[in-house]
Amino acid sequence: MPFVAACLLMAPAARADDQATNGAARISVIQGNVSTQRGDSGDWNAATVNTPVMPGDRVSTGDHSRAEIQLDFANIIRLAEGSVVRLTDLAPQRIQIEVAQGVVSFDSFQNSDSDVEIDTPNLAIHPQRGGIYRIQVNSDGETQVAVRRGQAEVGTADGSTTLQPGQLITVRGDSSSTQYKVDAAPANDAFDQWNEERDQMIQRSLSSPNISPYYTGGGDLNQNGTWNNVPGYGDVWSPANVPPDWAPYRNGAWVWEPYWGWTWVSYEPWGWAPYHYGRWFLYGGSWAWWPGPVTPYYRPIWAPAYVSFFGFGGRFGVGIGFGSYGWLPIGPADPFFPWWGFGGRVGFVGFADFNHYGGRGFIAPLAGPLRGRAVFSNLNGLENNARLRAGITSVSAGRFGNGRVAPESGRISAEQIRGAQFAHGSLPVTPGRGSLSASGRPARPGTVPSRNLDSQHFFQRNRPVAARQSFAAESAQFRQQIEQQRSSFANESGRTTGRESAAGTARSSENFRQAETRQEAGTQRRSQEPEARTIEPRTNGSENSGGWQRFNSPQRQYGNRASRGSEPYQYRPQLDLHKSIVQERPPSYGFGFPRGTDPSAQRPSYAAPRSQPSYRAPEPQRGYSAAPRYSAPSAPRGSSGGYRGGGGNRGSSGSRGGGSSHSSGSSHHPGRR
Repeated sequence: MPFVAACLLMAPAARADDQATNGAARISVIQGNVSTQRGDSGDWNAATVNTPVMPGDRVSTGDHSRAEIQLDFANIIRLAEGSVVRLTDLAPQRIQIEVAQGVVSFDSFQNSDSDVEIDTPNLAIHPQRGGIYRIQVNSDGETQVAVRRGQAEVGTADGSTTLQPGQLITVRGDSSSTQYKVDAAPANDAFDQWNEERDQMIQRSLSSPNISPYYTGGGDLNQNGTWNNVPGYGDVWSPANVPPDWAPYRNGAWVWEPYWGWTWVSYEPWGWAPYHYGRWFLYGGSWAWWPGPVTPYYRPIWAPAYVSFFGFGGRFGVGIGFGSYGWLPIGPADPFFPWWGFGGRVGFVGFADFNHYGGRGFIAPLAGPLRGRAVFSNLNGLENNARLRAGITSVSAGRFGNGRVAPESGRISAEQIRGAQFAHGSLPVTPGRGSLSASGRPARPGTVPSRNLDSQHFFQRNRPVAARQSFAAESAQFRQQIEQQRSSFANESGRTTGRESAAGTARSSENFRQAETRQEAGTQRRSQEPEARTIEPRTNGSENSGGWQRFNSPQRQYGNRASRGSEPYQYRPQLDLHKSIVQERPPSYGFGFPRGTDPSAQRPSYAAPRSQPSYRAPEPQRGYSAAPRYSAPSAPRGSSGGYRGGGGNRGSSGSRGGGSSHSSGSSHHPGRR
């Protein structure tokens, strides 16, 4: 096994400064009509399950519709009908979201290790422990936050206050001049009940010992397949209800995402975890997915896909390039070259030469060292195993990245494999508009907001990440780099061979921005009742006597107010350094309410919004009622104005920069990825 032996001797070229700064969220549930807007192109498209959501992207729901977005393994945001959110940050251990309109529920499980900020037009919410937080944006001047479980700090430029389980806060005014009132949170409605049911299902699935809880989407596997034990590997998963000739990475589309490049979007409902973590191999003639080691110290690394790319019918640098592109799942004992993070760098090497090639960006096998394990190498068996070759999916070069994959007919022969070129960088395919949507369908009417959300202001404690480069600029830059490399390789000797291509790439490898090479082993670590309705704030008869309060006078710096496309305005009030307004997150005590509390006591029920039409009966095919139309907030109650100063948390600013990124503590262990 010279190929495998050579692989095990080669360690990945790992550089900590090249680790990815952004993750990828996933649309995991769609009910009704849901659309996404890309942050780089501004295109609105119909969403599909497993559509990636990147920083800068928006997700919007239509009437009688809901959506669930899994932000990572422990944090989820769900949208009721008529809601719009935008993800602004998905850095390691840091999440930031904007809620532009509607009702959402942010749910955080007790094993979350992310610092979270949820921004609305007039306040910022900072969940401080695992729990359930309902955010409702009635207008740019009114936000309501209910803490179902957990604890949260809410703040404006005037100050902040902490919400306990069972409390509801209503904040009115713009972020620089606000008043608030705290009441008992109303009882759960249909949207809240759906949230609870989804949480319970996910937690039951993740309690399985077959898979690490750190896999986003792992909760979809138990009800969609079976687990079997393979000696040396432990439990592996195989999908149910697939045809005998089924292969991974075939039912879906390749879409283009910033930094990550070509990203696989599966049309299979379970197709997130098995396509973005772990490895596939043939076992008993059928494909099985190995999630990788299941230990307390193993933290999986998300990738746009774990495949090896091939070029057939041509050579890079000669003529127009390849006639077809193919891909094969990476096996546990296979190395690979990631194509993301290379800044458009392209390179190929002859398949026969790959046995002796160990260029930069090389990722060692996840399974190695192979002591006591069968050697499941997909690449090493391609020439002699027709069943493995049947696992290759190929499309014509002009069809790659242009909508749903339509595989070429016919089997790949051993001769074609020997003449193929192995990619150790990105494919030389410039993305077009057809590369931006997995569904290939425009957004449905009613899911695209009527207002221009790019001009909407948000109050933010942390400055969001920089705006993404436009798709037009990124695509043009990538095309230019491909042509420059093509010319360079073609001029080497008038004709580029596989070995010469590898050599040319090695000579220019110092210009590479190396791919993500963190080592996974070393990282420590739906109801027939009315839909979510506008909350009618009611007094709870507490010491506030139903009155509205002002936040503290502007003595501290809490955050900034920003709109898309402009530099955020930073408030700079006088600072009180006696107390930090952002409390350190306490340790998690589980997913329920604190002991000794009864948040359900004295809760009023949800009431229909004032001066709004009554709810329509649910549509038979949906089971939802119409959402109320949001109006400007009415004047606060109270014969004598009802407003009084003080009453907020005093003190402080010494504001902690809660949005700072925390290192994941990656270390480099050869043989694991």
